Amino acid sequence: MSTLHRWTRGSRVGFATALGLAALAGCAAVPREIHEPRQYPESKLSASGITLEVVDSRPAPTSPTARQLLLPADFEASALGRLNGMLGGQGPAIDVIAYVNEGAASDVTDSRGEMTRISVKLDFEVKIKDGPQLRRAQAESSSDLPRDEATPEEINLVLRSTSLDAFDRYWADVKTTAALNGDLAAYAGKQTK
Repeated sequence: MSTLHRWTRGSRVGFATALGLAALAGCAAVPREIHEPRQYPESKLSASGITLEVVDSRPAPTSPTARQLLLPADFEASALGRLNGMLGGQGPAIDVIAYVNEGAASDVTDSRGEMTRISVKLDFEVKIKDGPQLRRAQAESSSDLPRDEATPEEINLVLRSTSLDAFDRYWADVKTTAALNGDLAAYAGKQTK
């Protein structure tokens, strides 16, 4: 075997090994439990417009083991984009208020070892624009990552995914669209009488 052939073969093996090790190193930093986006139903809301207001008026945390987290800066815009995708274009405009009841990181120890749990709880109020309330609902989501991987960047990544998952648990449910369309039809019926 020529020196050149052994060198190129060795370089390819070395490059492949280095590439594999880099890929494994990159995987180690990826949280183990990030939520996949939920599919929204094909059915649309019988509404002509929608607004979203996110209200976070939580008091200071009382637990020394839980760290209060603010929802990501792009949460409201991402959630409103999801709501706008649900619009049918006909009917009254609706307002959605999302109250942040929890956005926290807490330390837990279980069979997996020391973990950091990111949890988000949201309350929703849906009402006719400048009109009556149609519905109230709650949704929550959580995700765990190994404590030694819980860097501020990883926590923010998991918080973003968990926040949108909590939002989607209510809004991506086909029963939510059906119930709200029933509420909107009942409201429209009262307006025509």
